[in-house]
Amino acid sequence: METIDDVLTRLGKSQFRSGFKLKKKDIEKEINVLQAQIKKNDAKSKDLLEKFSLTEKLLSARKKQLNESNRQLKALDGRISVRRKRAQEMKQRVDTLDKYYSRLLVSAYKSRKMSSWYVYILSSESVGQAYRRYNYFKSLSDNLKAQAVELKNARQDLQGELDSLTAMR
Repeated sequence: METIDDVLTRLGKSQFRSGFKLKKKDIEKEINVLQAQIKKNDAKSKDLLEKFSLTEKLLSARKKQLNESNRQLKALDGRISVRRKRAQEMKQRVDTLDKYYSRLLVSAYKSRKMSSWYVYILSSESVGQAYRRYNYFKSLSDNLKAQAVELKNARQDLQGELDSLTAMR
């Protein structure tokens, strides 16, 4: 399921690329026109001043193209750094969940004997206390399962973010 951020990122990329392609095409057209004028000028006359002027315009167009490419590169670098930061935060979250889950597993392992659980429930002073103790063990088991699912989902999210970072390169 795509999040709003993913959709906006995807749309932003397509708009970003189409805007870049349009600017690049305009600059390339200008370069082609100037090159044609230089060739035309060479064929018609040897006026060096006009040729120099056209060459300066060509150089200016090339600089525009280079500046536009640099601007696009900076924007992409910014996006990559944001994604890296988000991936690092997700990795820290996965590590925290992993530690918590490990502690839960150790705790469950230490108290794994069902007979001790039954004795604890049956040694209750009242039916209400036995019911609360039973619910405690049930919620402990449910919590352990929920943590396992959350850890698995967090790892999948982290892997997806790392894959998208790799694709951006």
